[in-house]
Amino acid sequence: MGIKVTIVVTCYRRWAYLPLAIKSIRVQSRPPDEIIIVKSPEIRLLEGSLKVIDDDSPHVGKKIIEAAEEAMGDVIMFLDDDDEFTNSKVAMVGEFFENISELTYVHNSISCITSSGVEVHKVKNYFKVPPYVKPCAKVNRRVMFNLSNEKAFSRWLWAGAAFNASSISIRREALMKVKHYVKQVSVVSDSILYYSAALYGGSALLIPDRLTKYRIHGGNISKGQSTSFSDYIESMRTLLSRVIHDYNIICEMTKGSSFEKHACTERSMYIAAARVFNGNELSLGYLNMNTLQYYLMALLPKRFKNVIARRWYEATLNPFV
Repeated sequence: MGIKVTIVVTCYRRWAYLPLAIKSIRVQSRPPDEIIIVKSPEIRLLEGSLKVIDDDSPHVGKKIIEAAEEAMGDVIMFLDDDDEFTNSKVAMVGEFFENISELTYVHNSISCITSSGVEVHKVKNYFKVPPYVKPCAKVNRRVMFNLSNEKAFSRWLWAGAAFNASSISIRREALMKVKHYVKQVSVVSDSILYYSAALYGGSALLIPDRLTKYRIHGGNISKGQSTSFSDYIESMRTLLSRVIHDYNIICEMTKGSSFEKHACTERSMYIAAARVFNGNELSLGYLNMNTLQYYLMALLPKRFKNVIARRWYEATLNPFV
């Protein structure tokens, strides 16, 4: 295969699952050309033939760029430390990049697994609220589109084409062209990868093949901490603040392009969602059908917002149907 593939594993202190993530890479039917693990310095890895970068930064974007700068691959596949790949991921996605010269971005679908690795087919409310947790791409066939086609970009953005970094593969060159912005991102790594690909151009391919196992467990960063309801509220305030910060970066990165309004629309949705948890200012800019429900929630009296927040909290406690 002419295309070289680097897998970058970014670690978020979920060490119990890291060996499983690495194992899922080791059993690939087509091994990657390189594996880079970005981890905290205190963690020791016994695995051989790994390139290791020690970085305890809370900014996932910084970890991504540090790995990308070291990578030898033409294509980078990302894997969160608590997710896994199926054994055909590298072979299948690599072949797409090999055969489609203009391909910049690939997003594969997911299967959901519990903390113990058991696959579940129904997840209660998990992909509905809050808005930063989106569904996997709603495709039952392969979809390819030109990233410069704004209508297609928007359609698949809202369908989940930017959801879950472990489902995303991207040309390294596209990432490096905007590395100044990517390294500033705190938590929203998946979305900035999609926007990075759009700014670079070429084609995006969405595939229904479930090549990523997405683990749902109590340590998921993207759903807040659920030790108690009060802890959940506080963690969501902090998390949504970080998400809004990241969308400020994405809006700046896309400024002047046709993608800027989409980034700012997403930011406005998170601002509205954050108002469920606190009394921040609410702007009515960039309102569309995808953001309307969150604006309406934000305008509700406090007692009703508390009901919504508690429903979200309860969904984190028991996400499975």
